[in-house]
Amino acid sequence: MPPINGSLGTQTSTTIMATSKLEIPHVEDEETFRALRLMLAKLNDVGGKAILDGQVVTAALTTAETEVRHKLGRKPQGYVVVGLSAAATVHGRSHTAKYLKLTASATCTADLWVF
Repeated sequence: MPPINGSLGTQTSTTIMATSKLEIPHVEDEETFRALRLMLAKLNDVGGKAILDGQVVTAALTTAETEVRHKLGRKPQGYVVVGLSAAATVHGRSHTAKYLKLTASATCTADLWVF
């Protein structure tokens, strides 16, 4: 967090995520400045969570292993099933930087949050 150093004139920016930067706007009172600084620190905590860095992928699955392109550009850390067209269980193994390798207990369409 940026230091106050006894003067509001020494405010600096706080990084929120690796690719974006927010600056604390100039405020007249120290209490407001501290509240803004705390809020940015909390956003940093949320921004650093791997599960937030993902996307939804829809896949037609069967009981045979299916390669599903995830488009993350890196090996995924995991996935969450967020929707199924039928009563099924989805299993995965040995994912790559391009594909999830998934099997379902029944033929279905699955919506997955891949992160």
